[in-house]
Formats: sequence, structure tokens, C-alpha cells
Amino acid sequence: MTDAQREIESAIAEAERLKRILRRGSGRQVSSDDERSVTRATVLTWFQTHRPIVVAVLNETLLKDIDNEYRNSLAATDKASLVE
Repeated sequence: MTDAQREIESAIAEAERLKRILRRGSGRQVSSDDERSVTRATVLTWFQTHRPIVVAVLNETLLKDIDNEYRNSLAATDKASLVE
């Protein structure tokens, strides 16, 4: 298994973990500090740890949709924190 494959598998596992955590919440909006912190950590791990290794193997355009989903998640954590 290559480093890129390991990073992709780690990112998938982290996204699945985040999904399980968020499903436990009371509503559709991520509003608790813990939920926002876990979401933010997951997103930042993608951009700072996983993505640099994956992009070295895959074309940048292949990651565009994934990057957008992570950016949207990060933006949602900021919006939720402003609502409180």
C-alpha cells in the first residue's frame, strides 16, 4: 500500500467517524463546541496532513470536489459559532 492510499484510507475513516459523531447530535445544525471542534480538526487534518501526500499522486482537479466539501464543512463550523 502506498502512502497516498494510506492517507486516503485515513481520511475516509476520519470522515466516517465525524459522521457518526454528528449523527448523535440533536439536530441538523452543528452547534455544540465539541461537534464544531471535531469537524474543524477533521477538515484541517485533510488539508494539512492527508491532501499534500494525495495530491502528489493524483491530479489537483481530481481533489476539487473533495476540497470543496471540506471547505463547506469548515465554513459551516464558523457560521454555527456565530449564531450562538
